[in-house]
Amino acid sequence: MLASDSLASRVSTMQNNRLADLVHYVIWRSDPSELGATKLYKICWYSDLESYRLLGAAISGATHYKRLEHGPAPKNVHRVIEVLQRSGKIAVSTENYFDRPKTMYMAQVRPSIELFTPAEIAIIDHVAEVICSKHTAKSISLLSHDALWEEIEMGADIPVAAAAVIPGEITVEDLDWATTVVSDLNANSPAT
Repeated sequence: MLASDSLASRVSTMQNNRLADLVHYVIWRSDPSELGATKLYKICWYSDLESYRLLGAAISGATHYKRLEHGPAPKNVHRVIEVLQRSGKIAVSTENYFDRPKTMYMAQVRPSIELFTPAEIAIIDHVAEVICSKHTAKSISLLSHDALWEEIEMGADIPVAAAAVIPGEITVEDLDWATTVVSDLNANSPAT
């Protein structure tokens, strides 16, 4: 095995551990009646986006999510949930919710959060509170279907860095700055 293969394997394991710890923590801190698969995935998504904006990196360690029908989902999340369930850290069941199946999660043991900073925990808690108390699975799913999500093929990767960009209005100051930069570039370009 090459040293780079070993490093890549360790980085992948570390990211999966952060994702597993994130998923476990979200399940532990959330009311099981308010948390299904869609909300769980969106709490991970929006926590990672907010962390990327504020702290420069996603909490889960992810650089990409998968575009799924109901919005972005962490890559390998099904495998992570399966491992958490097999290890006895969470229980998973499917309930009938208004004549539709709803995946329900319940933490069986306290999660490990030592990989997370207090700032990351605050982000997760805030995002989870908003999503669980103010959204249905459908409303949060629709909210995640933004312009970037629409442009990505089903099942393809969505870059966290691109998704973390918040579009805004172009101001007069923005235009002045751009005009100055272009003028400087033109002034320093060789004549053709």
